[in-house]
Amino acid sequence: MEKAEITLHWGYKIWRDRDSDNFLARSKPLIDGLTRAKVIVDDSAEHVTYNLAGFYRAKQNETVITVKEQ
Repeated sequence: MEKAEITLHWGYKIWRDRDSDNFLARSKPLIDGLTRAKVIVDDSAEHVTYNLAGFYRAKQNETVITVKEQ
């Protein structure tokens, strides 16, 4: 994808306050993987916009990444 919108959701089994900027940093390897897999051309601001959708309760810890073409 030449231009993409990436949305990140994090689900947690144990609920407590979370620091969202740490999760963006922790997601870097996942986003780099999208580049290496050629899902997106590049992860620079020219090619990608990001949405930190937030946190939710889940049965198990999980990260959900949604990629939409712009």
